[in-house]
Amino acid sequence: MMKNIWIVSLMVLLSACMEKAVLQTQASAQAEVQANEYQVFINFKQQDKDQESLMLKIEGQTTEFVKWSKKQFTPEQLVGEDMRLQPVYEYPKHQARQLVSFEVSQRFRLTGLNFEQYNLLMKELATFKAESFGLHLVQASQETLNNSRVKLVEEAFVKSQAKAEHLAGLSNLCELRVADIKEYDQGGVQPRMMSMRAKSDSNAPSKQSQSVRLEVIWSAKPC
Repeated sequence: MMKNIWIVSLMVLLSACMEKAVLQTQASAQAEVQANEYQVFINFKQQDKDQESLMLKIEGQTTEFVKWSKKQFTPEQLVGEDMRLQPVYEYPKHQARQLVSFEVSQRFRLTGLNFEQYNLLMKELATFKAESFGLHLVQASQETLNNSRVKLVEEAFVKSQAKAEHLAGLSNLCELRVADIKEYDQGGVQPRMMSMRAKSDSNAPSKQSQSVRLEVIWSAKPC
Protein backbone atom coordinates (compact mmCIF):
# COMPACT_ATOMS: atom_id res chain seq x y z
CA MET A 1 0.00 0.00 0.00
CA MET A 2 2.77 2.43 0.93
CA LYS A 3 4.59 1.54 -2.31
CA ASN A 4 1.56 2.47 -4.40
CA ILE A 5 1.23 5.84 -2.62
CA TRP A 6 4.90 6.59 -3.26
CA ILE A 7 4.50 5.78 -7.00
CA VAL A 8 1.42 8.08 -7.31
CA SER A 9 3.27 10.90 -5.50
CA LEU A 10 6.25 10.52 -7.86
CA MET A 11 3.96 10.70 -10.94
CA VAL A 12 2.32 13.91 -9.66
CA LEU A 13 5.75 15.44 -9.02
CA LEU A 14 6.96 14.53 -12.51
CA SER A 15 3.75 15.89 -14.04
CA ALA A 16 4.21 19.21 -12.20
CA CYS A 17 7.79 19.45 -13.43
CA MET A 18 6.56 19.13 -17.03
CA GLU A 19 4.03 21.99 -16.76
CA LYS A 20 4.74 25.12 -18.77
CA ALA A 21 5.65 28.32 -17.02
CA VAL A 22 4.42 31.70 -18.26
CA LEU A 23 6.47 34.91 -18.31
CA GLN A 24 5.35 38.40 -19.29
CA THR A 25 7.68 41.19 -20.41
CA GLN A 26 7.25 44.76 -21.64
CA ALA A 27 9.64 46.87 -23.64
CA SER A 28 9.48 50.02 -25.75
CA ALA A 29 11.55 51.76 -28.40
CA GLN A 30 11.53 55.37 -29.54
CA ALA A 31 12.97 57.30 -32.47
CA GLU A 32 13.00 60.77 -33.98
CA VAL A 33 11.58 60.54 -37.50
CA GLN A 34 12.41 63.05 -40.22
CA ALA A 35 9.43 65.33 -40.93
CA ASN A 36 9.50 65.31 -44.71
CA GLU A 37 5.96 66.16 -45.82
CA TYR A 38 4.63 69.72 -45.96
CA GLN A 39 1.19 71.27 -46.34
CA VAL A 40 0.75 74.91 -47.39
CA PHE A 41 -2.36 77.11 -47.44
CA ILE A 42 -2.99 79.87 -49.99
CA ASN A 43 -5.86 82.32 -49.59
CA PHE A 44 -7.00 84.68 -52.35
CA LYS A 45 -9.29 87.61 -51.61
CA GLN A 46 -10.83 90.38 -53.74
CA GLN A 47 -13.24 93.23 -53.05
CA ASP A 48 -15.43 95.22 -55.45
CA LYS A 49 -18.73 97.07 -55.52
CA ASP A 50 -19.90 95.09 -58.54
CA GLN A 51 -20.35 91.34 -58.09
CA GLU A 52 -19.75 90.49 -61.74
CA SER A 53 -16.51 92.46 -61.82
CA LEU A 54 -15.53 90.89 -58.51
CA MET A 55 -15.98 87.34 -59.79
CA LEU A 56 -13.92 88.09 -62.88
CA LYS A 57 -11.08 89.38 -60.69
CA ILE A 58 -10.94 86.35 -58.42
CA GLU A 59 -11.32 83.95 -61.33
CA GLY A 60 -8.43 85.51 -63.22
CA GLN A 61 -6.21 85.44 -60.14
CA THR A 62 -6.95 81.85 -59.10
CA THR A 63 -6.90 80.47 -62.65
CA GLU A 64 -3.32 81.62 -63.06
CA PHE A 65 -2.32 79.98 -59.79
CA VAL A 66 -4.12 76.69 -60.55
CA LYS A 67 -2.56 76.50 -64.02
CA TRP A 68 0.92 76.92 -62.56
CA SER A 69 0.27 74.43 -59.74
CA LYS A 70 -0.88 71.71 -62.13
CA LYS A 71 2.41 71.98 -64.00
CA GLN A 72 4.47 71.64 -60.81
CA PHE A 73 2.45 69.19 -58.70
CA THR A 74 0.11 66.22 -59.06
CA PRO A 75 -3.69 66.78 -59.22
CA GLU A 76 -4.08 65.06 -55.84
CA GLN A 77 -1.79 67.56 -54.12
CA LEU A 78 -3.89 70.62 -55.01
CA VAL A 79 -7.06 70.91 -52.95
CA GLY A 80 -9.52 73.75 -53.53
CA GLU A 81 -12.00 74.77 -50.84
CA ASP A 82 -15.39 76.43 -51.29
CA MET A 83 -15.46 80.01 -52.52
CA ARG A 84 -17.00 82.48 -50.05
CA LEU A 85 -18.88 85.60 -51.10
CA GLN A 86 -20.08 88.09 -48.49
CA PRO A 87 -21.28 91.70 -48.34
CA VAL A 88 -19.17 94.42 -46.75
CA TYR A 89 -21.00 97.02 -44.66
CA GLU A 90 -20.16 100.34 -43.10
CA TYR A 91 -21.80 101.43 -39.86
CA PRO A 92 -22.10 105.25 -39.75
CA LYS A 93 -22.81 106.71 -36.35
CA HIS A 94 -26.54 107.01 -35.64
CA GLN A 95 -27.39 105.62 -39.09
CA ALA A 96 -28.40 102.31 -40.55
CA ARG A 97 -25.63 100.16 -41.92
CA GLN A 98 -24.70 100.73 -45.53
CA LEU A 99 -23.65 98.17 -48.12
CA VAL A 100 -20.40 99.44 -49.64
CA SER A 101 -19.01 96.45 -51.54
CA PHE A 102 -18.71 92.69 -51.81
CA GLU A 103 -15.81 90.47 -50.81
CA VAL A 104 -14.95 87.05 -52.19
CA SER A 105 -12.29 84.63 -50.95
CA GLN A 106 -10.96 81.36 -52.33
CA ARG A 107 -8.68 79.09 -50.30
CA PHE A 108 -6.38 76.33 -51.60
CA ARG A 109 -4.15 73.76 -49.95
CA LEU A 110 -1.13 72.02 -51.42
CA THR A 111 -0.48 68.77 -49.56
CA GLY A 112 2.14 66.03 -49.54
CA LEU A 113 4.96 68.32 -50.62
CA ASN A 114 8.56 67.26 -50.23
CA PHE A 115 11.14 69.80 -49.08
CA GLU A 116 12.17 70.80 -52.62
CA GLN A 117 8.54 71.30 -53.70
CA TYR A 118 7.84 73.29 -50.55
CA ASN A 119 10.74 75.67 -51.16
CA LEU A 120 9.78 76.11 -54.82
CA LEU A 121 6.21 76.95 -53.87
CA MET A 122 7.18 79.45 -51.17
CA LYS A 123 9.47 81.28 -53.59
CA GLU A 124 6.79 81.56 -56.28
CA LEU A 125 3.70 82.31 -54.18
CA ALA A 126 4.40 86.03 -53.86
CA THR A 127 4.04 86.44 -57.64
CA PHE A 128 0.37 85.38 -57.47
CA LYS A 129 -0.47 88.19 -55.02
CA ALA A 130 -2.42 86.00 -52.63
CA GLU A 131 -3.98 87.71 -49.63
CA SER A 132 -2.16 85.29 -47.31
CA PHE A 133 -0.21 82.06 -47.49
CA GLY A 134 2.09 79.98 -45.33
CA LEU A 135 3.05 76.66 -43.84
CA HIS A 136 0.05 74.93 -42.31
CA LEU A 137 1.45 71.54 -41.32
CA VAL A 138 4.69 69.57 -41.48
CA GLN A 139 4.91 65.90 -40.59
CA ALA A 140 6.60 62.62 -41.45
CA SER A 141 5.10 60.86 -44.44
CA GLN A 142 3.17 57.64 -43.85
CA GLU A 143 5.84 55.64 -45.68
CA THR A 144 8.55 57.07 -43.42
CA LEU A 145 6.50 56.31 -40.30
CA ASN A 146 5.79 52.75 -41.44
CA ASN A 147 9.46 52.02 -42.14
CA SER A 148 10.48 53.51 -38.81
CA ARG A 149 7.81 51.52 -36.96
CA VAL A 150 9.11 48.21 -38.33
CA LYS A 151 12.55 48.98 -36.91
CA LEU A 152 11.09 50.08 -33.56
CA VAL A 153 9.10 46.85 -33.21
CA GLU A 154 12.25 44.84 -33.89
CA GLU A 155 14.21 46.86 -31.33
CA ALA A 156 11.50 46.52 -28.67
CA PHE A 157 11.29 42.77 -29.28
CA VAL A 158 15.04 42.33 -28.77
CA LYS A 159 14.75 44.21 -25.46
CA SER A 160 11.75 42.12 -24.40
CA GLN A 161 13.55 38.89 -25.32
CA ALA A 162 16.57 39.88 -23.24
CA LYS A 163 14.30 40.50 -20.23
CA ALA A 164 12.59 37.13 -20.71
CA GLU A 165 15.92 35.28 -20.94
CA HIS A 166 17.10 36.99 -17.75
CA LEU A 167 13.93 36.00 -15.88
CA ALA A 168 14.13 32.47 -17.24
CA GLY A 169 17.71 32.16 -16.01
CA LEU A 170 16.72 33.28 -12.53
CA SER A 171 13.84 30.76 -12.45
CA ASN A 172 15.74 27.87 -14.05
CA LEU A 173 13.43 27.82 -17.08
CA CYS A 174 14.25 26.73 -20.64
CA GLU A 175 12.68 26.56 -24.11
CA LEU A 176 11.38 30.13 -24.23
CA ARG A 177 8.69 30.57 -26.88
CA VAL A 178 6.41 33.48 -27.77
CA ALA A 179 2.84 32.67 -26.79
CA ASP A 180 1.31 36.07 -27.50
CA ILE A 181 2.48 39.53 -28.49
CA LYS A 182 0.69 42.89 -28.49
CA GLU A 183 1.90 46.12 -30.07
CA TYR A 184 0.95 49.61 -28.89
CA ASP A 185 1.71 52.93 -30.57
CA GLN A 186 2.53 55.47 -27.90
CA GLY A 187 1.79 59.14 -28.32
CA GLY A 188 4.77 61.26 -29.24
CA VAL A 189 5.29 64.86 -30.29
CA GLN A 190 2.55 65.83 -32.71
CA PRO A 191 3.23 67.55 -36.04
CA ARG A 192 3.36 71.32 -35.60
CA MET A 193 0.51 73.44 -36.93
CA MET A 194 1.62 76.83 -38.22
CA SER A 195 -0.01 79.91 -39.67
CA MET A 196 1.94 82.85 -41.00
CA ARG A 197 1.96 85.62 -43.57
CA ALA A 198 5.67 85.60 -44.31
CA LYS A 199 6.57 85.34 -47.98
CA SER A 200 9.26 82.75 -47.33
CA ASP A 201 9.94 80.82 -44.18
CA SER A 202 11.28 77.29 -44.17
CA ASN A 203 11.89 77.11 -40.40
CA ALA A 204 9.76 73.99 -40.18
CA PRO A 205 10.25 71.39 -37.43
CA SER A 206 12.51 68.70 -38.84
CA LYS A 207 11.74 65.83 -36.46
CA GLN A 208 8.69 63.94 -35.26
CA SER A 209 8.72 61.60 -32.28
CA GLN A 210 7.51 58.02 -32.68
CA SER A 211 7.45 55.22 -30.12
CA VAL A 212 6.19 51.63 -29.85
CA ARG A 213 5.57 49.43 -26.79
CA LEU A 214 5.38 45.63 -26.85
CA GLU A 215 3.79 43.28 -24.34
CA VAL A 216 5.00 39.72 -24.85
CA ILE A 217 3.77 36.52 -23.19
CA TRP A 218 6.37 33.76 -23.15
CA SER A 219 5.97 30.07 -22.43
CA ALA A 220 8.83 28.06 -20.90
CA LYS A 221 9.56 24.71 -19.29
CA PRO A 222 11.64 23.85 -16.25
CA CYS A 223 15.17 22.96 -17.29
